[in-house]
Amino acid sequence: MWWVFGVVCCLFCGAAQAQQYDENNLRGLQRVYISVNVDEDGRSCGLSQETLRNAVLLPLNTYTKMEFADSIVAGAVLDTAPWLAIRVNTLKGSTGCFFHIELELSATVSVIVSEQVGMRPQKVVLWREAGLATTSFIGAWNLTNYVEEVVKKFAVAWQRANRK
Repeated sequence: MWWVFGVVCCLFCGAAQAQQYDENNLRGLQRVYISVNVDEDGRSCGLSQETLRNAVLLPLNTYTKMEFADSIVAGAVLDTAPWLAIRVNTLKGSTGCFFHIELELSATVSVIVSEQVGMRPQKVVLWREAGLATTSFIGAWNLTNYVEEVVKKFAVAWQRANRK
């Protein structure tokens, strides 16, 4: 039974779950909406939407030439620009807080469902990265560093896709 505890601990040590994506999806991307969602447990563990938003904006401003805007409602499509959603789901435990962090760049496109139904909006994921972390090992402030590093990966992919 001790091995189960070891496996769970390894999962929550902050190792990212690598996601595959095509950098060509980022070609020509000039504007994104930013949406940050931290659950109530995450806020009680010391996370704030503003801190995570800043962790996203710093590398985007430094490494890309994109324009940014805040979405009024998380995941709302305000125009044809894609949105970058940062979602944090938290589990509070006796030894600290466990976080699932997901960064996802999505767009909405119109697709023809059928001749009878016509065109409908459909969400398309252009880029995604997710990972697990815990305050018992890294602290809540280092979680923002993790988010910043993931966004740097995105920014580097954007640079490669938009070379001139």
